[in-house]
Amino acid sequence: MSNSSPWRTRKTRPSWINLDIVTNSRKHVRTWRKNGADQMKNSQLATLKFFALLFLLPGLAGLIVSATISTHYLDVMPRGPVLTEERIVPREIHGIVVYQTAEENSKLNLIEYSSVAVFLVGLGWVSFISKNGQCAGTRRRRGQRAAKSQS
Repeated sequence: MSNSSPWRTRKTRPSWINLDIVTNSRKHVRTWRKNGADQMKNSQLATLKFFALLFLLPGLAGLIVSATISTHYLDVMPRGPVLTEERIVPREIHGIVVYQTAEENSKLNLIEYSSVAVFLVGLGWVSFISKNGQCAGTRRRRGQRAAKSQS
């Protein structure tokens, strides 16, 4: 074998990449990982959790408010169109059709869709945190056991 093989020399790898050799029963499997790419500091993790809550809680509150308004509409709104009050826009709530004005429909749609969007952004942050939010040194590779404490 020649010495120019990238597996034999260290000069071919950038300094920010670490080469780990993981032993499998008969063969050595080489895996590449970036230093620090799978590890996050506790302060970064706390900040990400804070931003996730900033999106999740208002989104959930908006969903609760829109459900409350829909239930109120179910009790108050007429079951048939009323042309004198311009209640001609149908809305189905729990299988019952009520009629509302175009302005009421647009306001309720705005509350529902914006709260869902804000909630989904918060859910995206939670997904990002769950994938990348391991504190430094807590992520283990497959097959690696936890270190036993010496007592």
